[in-house]
Amino acid sequence: TLNPGEAPIKNLVLGVRANGENMTYQTIELAGLQPNKEVDIDLPTASWTDADNMGNYPITLNSIQFNMNTSKTGQQYHIVFKNFGTVYNAVKEAGATGDINGDGAINSSDVTALINKILGLAEYTDAACDINGDGVVNVSDVTALIDMILKS
Repeated sequence: TLNPGEAPIKNLVLGVRANGENMTYQTIELAGLQPNKEVDIDLPTASWTDADNMGNYPITLNSIQFNMNTSKTGQQYHIVFKNFGTVYNAVKEAGATGDINGDGAINSSDVTALINKILGLAEYTDAACDINGDGVVNVSDVTALIDMILKS
């Protein structure tokens, strides 16, 4: 949420980086921005990256540039970011490898959770569910999880 104060902001340019890739610059037009009125600014992740697994994808905001509609120099403005956040995964990540449901234990409940993830009935991160580490969540991970439980 941004309050521009009296600043005549035309647009914002955000410098963002996903997963260590090259920096990309995203321009957000702020037409109709009113002085001293709060506005929520959204930049959907899908507009600047094609990440399939956001649960394991570090995102960095490197810069914020304000472009203004002003011909005066030496002006001073008070711009307030009331709050700022990046939300790309609301699913709690599991702790230990195999603890899919995040309850602190690795057991048959995690097998059920993993199967539900594969069937599309539950949302857990791919990072938590890729038990065998091959980059794909499938029945091979169920087998690996059962093997892990039986050996413990």
